[in-house]
Amino acid sequence: MFKRNPILSYLKKQNVVEKVKKHYTLYRFTYQNHPFKVYLTPKANKTTVIHCKDSGDIIWELLYPFGGMSNPYREKHFLLKPTSEKGVMTIVVIKGKPATITGFGNGLFSSVYGKDSDKIFVMSEKEFATFLI
Repeated sequence: MFKRNPILSYLKKQNVVEKVKKHYTLYRFTYQNHPFKVYLTPKANKTTVIHCKDSGDIIWELLYPFGGMSNPYREKHFLLKPTSEKGVMTIVVIKGKPATITGFGNGLFSSVYGKDSDKIFVMSEKEFATFLI
């Protein structure tokens, strides 16, 4: 059984919004002497694929089954380019349940299972709910 993430509870209780953009809201706060930057995106669903690119960009792709499952129509747009700061844990939280998140092997990004705090963590809202530092 996973424990609930106390960081998520803290984030929801505090008014720590730093920036609101079209495709994300940036929260900045300190929790138990650890500084955090959390980017919260719009809600994804099972037709959403998140791509973490070598350039540091995160791309949001929607798949529409108009052409059939073997050849779906694809619509991509730039989501954000999170910045990493020394000593600050940076997390990108994709609200909802994306179909998949790709690009963790490029050295810039890490999944919820990574332990290197210098990387930018990218995860679904459900994964963030169980993420512990």
